[in-house]
Amino acid sequence: MIEENTTMVADLTHVNKHFAGNGREGLSIGTLIPRGKSAFQTMVEHLVGTEELAYALTDFPDTVEALWKTMVARDIEAVKLAAQSPYLYFISWEDSSTQNYSPAQYDAYIGSEIGEWCRILKEHGKHYSQHACGHVAALVGRMRDHGVHSVESISPPPTGNMSIREARNVVGSSMGIIGGIEPTQFLRLSEAELKPYVKTVIQDGAGGPFVLANSDSCPPGVSISKFELVAEIARNTRP
Repeated sequence: MIEENTTMVADLTHVNKHFAGNGREGLSIGTLIPRGKSAFQTMVEHLVGTEELAYALTDFPDTVEALWKTMVARDIEAVKLAAQSPYLYFISWEDSSTQNYSPAQYDAYIGSEIGEWCRILKEHGKHYSQHACGHVAALVGRMRDHGVHSVESISPPPTGNMSIREARNVVGSSMGIIGGIEPTQFLRLSEAELKPYVKTVIQDGAGGPFVLANSDSCPPGVSISKFELVAEIARNTRP
């Protein structure tokens, strides 16, 4: 099996070059593991698919569990190596969403792995941010409980299913929130309409660490002037 015979080796040449360069004063976030997402999420998105994985968990649970445990073991090796790098913050592109699995499956297969990542990073004074761009209303509290430092790309409807205010009410001041400008709103609203919308998002994120951003990806039609407007609003709005 490929996973069983994979060897993890840390090569920090490019990382060290980055930190020695002109961008060292900024916020640098490292990708935590080579596959970019947890073992189960990798199965969902790349190896098996949502429907087929649901059937496989019923028909061949031992096979799925064996593969998952082997993949998790490789991920843990990668996290231990990553923790030795100069990065203070790490991310994985989980694309977390209950459109792909139940909250119980999230706890069993994803939260359990990510919780171990967070434990290892915490021992080294480092933190993990989780990319979650889908339906996360039932997951944000779980992320907090598993030790996630911040959640990135929370998106209100229609892209996601949770507003920034709802997310803040769930996690309180204990977890950072990144996102808030829903992609279709960013595209659809005029600049006059965008201004009060963005102010509301900033107010809704108050009460804990918050980074204003477009949620997940930015639609191709959003103008540079809208980004400039959002930056101006952010500089002049106090939560």
